[in-house]
Amino acid sequence: MVALSQPVNGYAFVLDGVLIGAGDSRWLAGAQVGLLVAYLPMIAWLNAHTSSLSADQTQAITALWCAMAAFMILRAVVLGLRARSDGWAVTGTRAGGH
Repeated sequence: MVALSQPVNGYAFVLDGVLIGAGDSRWLAGAQVGLLVAYLPMIAWLNAHTSSLSADQTQAITALWCAMAAFMILRAVVLGLRARSDGWAVTGTRAGGH
């Protein structure tokens, strides 16, 4: 599962770097908070249901990595949408920036 998720992770990490380099850190911070809010129910569900999987640690760990992969897919989609927009491509000083 970890190996299969690497292309998505790489895409998300590259877009992180591009948007950070473009000075879009404020948007990234807000997006990450929103993505965390979307991810928390997955973790809560996983926490509630892995007690039945505790006898088989392999299933519990696989479920955790699947949840992490889902989070990274969400990140990649959100960051990809931002990169395709023109909102991050601002030249010069941003309004209110230093």
